[in-house]
Amino acid sequence: MKDKLINYYNDIKSELPEFLGLERQPAMHYFEQTGFPNSRMEKWQKSVIRKFTDKTAYSINDAYHLEPEVQWTEDEHSICIKISRLPNENKTFWKHESGAVLGSLRFGAEEFPAIFSQHFNKYARHDLNGFTAVNTALTDHGYFLYFPKGTSLDKPIYLSVDNTQSGQFQLLRNLIILDDQVSATFIQSDLTRDQFSGFQHSITEVFVGNNSHLRWFIEQDHGKDSGAVNNIFVHQDKNSECTILNASIRGGMIRNEVHVRLNEEGSTSNVYGVYLPGTGEQVDNQVFIDHAFPNCQSNELFKGVLNGEGTSVFNGHILVRQDAQKTNAYQKNRNILLSDAANAYAKPFLEIYADDVKCSHGATIGQLDENALFYLQSRGLSIAKAKEFLVKAFLGEILDICGHEVFKRQLEEKIEKKLHE
Repeated sequence: MKDKLINYYNDIKSELPEFLGLERQPAMHYFEQTGFPNSRMEKWQKSVIRKFTDKTAYSINDAYHLEPEVQWTEDEHSICIKISRLPNENKTFWKHESGAVLGSLRFGAEEFPAIFSQHFNKYARHDLNGFTAVNTALTDHGYFLYFPKGTSLDKPIYLSVDNTQSGQFQLLRNLIILDDQVSATFIQSDLTRDQFSGFQHSITEVFVGNNSHLRWFIEQDHGKDSGAVNNIFVHQDKNSECTILNASIRGGMIRNEVHVRLNEEGSTSNVYGVYLPGTGEQVDNQVFIDHAFPNCQSNELFKGVLNGEGTSVFNGHILVRQDAQKTNAYQKNRNILLSDAANAYAKPFLEIYADDVKCSHGATIGQLDENALFYLQSRGLSIAKAKEFLVKAFLGEILDICGHEVFKRQLEEKIEKKLHE
C-alpha cells in the first residue's frame, strides 16, 4: 500500500488544495523514508496494523467525489446531522444563529480563512508516524466545526457519518475550534456496515479557548474487516476544559491516539474510553498528556470488556514539565476478561519533572467477581444475565459521564447486543 499511495500522490499533487500551513511535500518525503508503523516500533508492538497496510487492493478516497447525502433535523434532545460521506468540496452542513457552523474542511478554509489558518496544522505533527505523514500529504476531506466567542448551545450537535463505500483507504482531516467563553457538546458517530471492508485514518485538531468547555463523545461501530487509526491533537488555553470519550463498540482494528497539551494555567483534560473487543477485533488506546503549565489537571479512565480472542492495548503517558507545579494527574485502566483466550496489555506511565504535584496511575486485568455472580444467580438471574448485569455496572461509571440520555441509551443497547454475540 505504501507504493500505491506514493504513486497516487505523484499523480494528483497538482490538484490538491493548498490549505494554509499544510506542508504536503515534506510530509510525503517523510512517508517515503519511514513507511507505515510496524510491530518493531515500541508503541506498535502489539498492533495488527500490517493486515491493513499490506493490502494493495484498496481504492484511495474514491468515494469523495460523490455528492454527499445530508440530512439535518432538530428535536428536544439534539441537533442531528447525518452525512453519507465527508466531501472534498465547499459544503455547509449546519449553521446556528450564534454563528456556530459545521461544514466541510474546504468550507472552513474558504469561508473562515483567518481563523482557519490560525489553527489548522498548528497542533498535529506530520512526523509523528507514517500515518500522520501520508494524511498530511494527501488529505483534502473532513469537517470544520467552529464556535465563535460566547457561544453556548443548550443542545448537543450530533454528527453521524455512515461510510458505506467498501474497499476504500480513506484519509480524513478535521478541525474543531472553540473561541473564548464557549460551552458545547459534540457527539460523533463513525459507522460502517457489517460487510464494510476498508481502512480509515483521521487527524482531528482541537483548539479550546480561554474559559471554554468542550464535551466530545465518539462512537465507533465498524465491520470486522475494517481498520481505523484516529489521531486527535488538543490544544487548551487558560481555564479551559475538554472531555473526550471514545466508545469503541466493534471493528477489526481501532486505534485511538489522543495528544493533549495543557498550554495555560487552570486547564483540565478528561480522556475516557470504553471498548469491547471480541474474536478478530483489537482496540488500541494511546494517550499523551503534556502538562506544560502549573495548576492544571488531567483525568484518564479507560474500561474494557474482552470476550473470545479479543485484544486490547493501553499506553498512557503523562508528562509533567518542570514549571508545571500544582499539577493533578490521574490515570487508570481497568479490564475484565470474559474469556481465557482474551488478551489485555496495559502500560501506564508518568514522567514528572516538577516536585509539587499529585499524580497516580494504575492498571488492572481480571475476571468477573464469582461471589457477585453467585449472588445474582441466587436471586433468579441466569448466568448470562448475571454477567450482563455486572458488565453494565462496570462500564456504567464512564457511560454516566456522557450526560446525553439518548446517546447513552444508544450505547447501552449496542453494548448489550455485543455481549449477546
